[in-house]
Amino acid sequence: MNRQHEQHDLQAHIRSLHRFATGLTGNPVDAEDLVQECLRRVLAHLKGDNSVTNLRAYLFRTLRNVHIDQCRKVKTRGYEMNADADVEFLSVPPSQEDRLRCMDISSALDSLPDSQREVILLSCLEGMTYEDVAEVTGNPIGTVRSRLHRGRAALREMLDPAQYDHEPMHGSNSVTMLRKA
Repeated sequence: MNRQHEQHDLQAHIRSLHRFATGLTGNPVDAEDLVQECLRRVLAHLKGDNSVTNLRAYLFRTLRNVHIDQCRKVKTRGYEMNADADVEFLSVPPSQEDRLRCMDISSALDSLPDSQREVILLSCLEGMTYEDVAEVTGNPIGTVRSRLHRGRAALREMLDPAQYDHEPMHGSNSVTMLRKA
């Protein structure tokens, strides 16, 4: 793969990586740092004349590994909170129903175990196949399916289905992903 082709391929996945990173971290600023570190590692790997057969899966697996590394560091060093950004986010009350629904869904996702949240984000948000999710997470397909099923069931219990069934959010019903078995 030549350099220009590699850069184009990487650029095609940046938005998806950022969505996944935001889902993992719950913070767009931390997600940006996560994506940058992921891309740094991937570019260093590709510079060394290493080939990658499934670039998308490799990118998501690298991002996941960077996130795991950072979580381990936080456990040993603690988390640094950006007071200005966090206070600004918390002090502005949502004014629209869609925003409240998104916050409910985001909060429910955040309360899931990491293993279930990962597979839901990769499968439902990124549209990855079970095989790709298995490759990214390093788990067998059966484990991916089981975690996806348990995660969806937990989300259904946490969210009030009546609230989301009758008034879909603009564009699509975000809870539709929870109904797939």
